[in-house]
Amino acid sequence: MASPFVKGALTYRANDAYEDKDGGSILLGVRKDSPTAAALVDADSDLSPVIVDQYGRLIMVASSLDTLDNVVKTEDAAHSSGDQGVFIVAVRNDAQGTLVGTDGDYAPFSVNSVGHLLVSVGRVEVAEDDPHVNGQRGVTIFAVRRDAAASSAGADGDNATINVDASGRLWTHVGAIDAGETHVGEVGGNTTIVRLNPTVTAGAYSANDVVGGELTLTNAMRVSGGSGVLHAITVHDAAAQNVALDIYVFDSAPAANLADNAAWAWTAGDEDKFLGLVRVAASDYVSAAGDGFVTLRNLGLPVKANGSANLYCYIVTTGTPTYAATTDLTLSFGFLRD
Repeated sequence: MASPFVKGALTYRANDAYEDKDGGSILLGVRKDSPTAAALVDADSDLSPVIVDQYGRLIMVASSLDTLDNVVKTEDAAHSSGDQGVFIVAVRNDAQGTLVGTDGDYAPFSVNSVGHLLVSVGRVEVAEDDPHVNGQRGVTIFAVRRDAAASSAGADGDNATINVDASGRLWTHVGAIDAGETHVGEVGGNTTIVRLNPTVTAGAYSANDVVGGELTLTNAMRVSGGSGVLHAITVHDAAAQNVALDIYVFDSAPAANLADNAAWAWTAGDEDKFLGLVRVAASDYVSAAGDGFVTLRNLGLPVKANGSANLYCYIVTTGTPTYAATTDLTLSFGFLRD
């Protein structure tokens, strides 16, 4: 029985051109503005109409293709709870060998045994004891220029930058060295000579008199409270009296404050400041050009200042010199300082 809907030829060959009034069959569908899972036919294998939306667009059975719209995200769109996406799988590749046949082939991502993505950034790792090779690659470490040492983190435990000074030198902290007197890079001792030209009496002294009064060895030590060794003393006697002298050394100013040509005597409390005694014997002098000279070496007297970098001393004669001028006596003290 001929169909009332058939008119003209319904059979076409590939690439046939469209002609006006070509015949054909209309594919009808059921409009479903709100598609649901409700069946339009009684049972599996029954004939069924297709369904379309209000615009005539074909509604397909839900499949993985239906979710594609949900995984395409707009630039700068914010994340929302429940967002869908495509799971990217990778191949575990412990040996890190090639997974493709040749350059230009498709390849899967590779991960190690704990799922970390394997990436290639050129060879930046170097084995222990490997020699340097010209053109070797590495990762540049950046630092922040800070002309004055300052914190680059808010609090203990925060991440911080590496800091350098204006010349690119790395700021480092080496414990208490920056706050103390420990020295790094200093080789050898620190030596100084302190010269004294006491004002003496142009006249006679009695035995056990103070010569020149209380004398200050200014900056004998390198720093306040510093220590060292009194290594040598040189005496120049321009009057060639060449008498024996006792030199008493103190770590701070004695309480006695004895004047020149006064009788030497201890004052209570000065013994706690006393560091040592150096004796110049009359036989130690050498006469030259009408003057007397003596140098005592290798004294090895440990000394330490108290409250300043200065030391103090008294010169006491055990003879009876008579000096011609107030400048007849000169002394030099040689210190090896810590």
